[in-house]
Amino acid sequence: MLGRRQKELESRKKLILDRSRKLFFQRGFESVTIEDICRAVEFGRSAIYAQFQSKEDIYAHIKLEGLNRLANRLERAVDARGAAEDGLRGSGQALLKFFEQEREYYRALFYARPPQTPELLSAAVVEATELAAARARTPLLQLLERGPAKFRSIDPAETVELFWAGLTGVINASINHGQENQRPAIRRRCGLFVEIYINGMGRL
Repeated sequence: MLGRRQKELESRKKLILDRSRKLFFQRGFESVTIEDICRAVEFGRSAIYAQFQSKEDIYAHIKLEGLNRLANRLERAVDARGAAEDGLRGSGQALLKFFEQEREYYRALFYARPPQTPELLSAAVVEATELAAARARTPLLQLLERGPAKFRSIDPAETVELFWAGLTGVINASINHGQENQRPAIRRRCGLFVEIYINGMGRL
């Protein structure tokens, strides 16, 4: 069981993350300062830095929350017993729903991302992020590795990375053009991209 002091520290860390998340999601990473976070939680800088290495470290923890949420969706969306084509469609739908239902986490992960300077991040959040990213990739990666030859004509891991890059590019284009609330159009474009990607795999 956690001791009283440890519980207090965990509670303080949660408060910092909760208030910081609200600030970052409302104003964006660049517009929020450590002083803003201090005022929001009513702690001094020393209390913040006792829990996190930097503003970037706090933001990295929030991005990790989003990545774990996305990984959960992907694990549910990709049936390990299904076809590779269905896995691509299912993971595409999972990302689309993540964008629609958890818009701010999507933006933190795939759109308005500040540069990640390793020395400003705690080792724990870096390691946890790598594990969460691997968990997000694994269901689709395993499906492609066992799928038809057309899905193994290039490295399956690269196939997954290119698939995500292209699909987020379709979604991000709608954000760039102020169309992110036009759900039917975005769904149609995402669906079209997925089918083009699947069909194109057989032509490599």
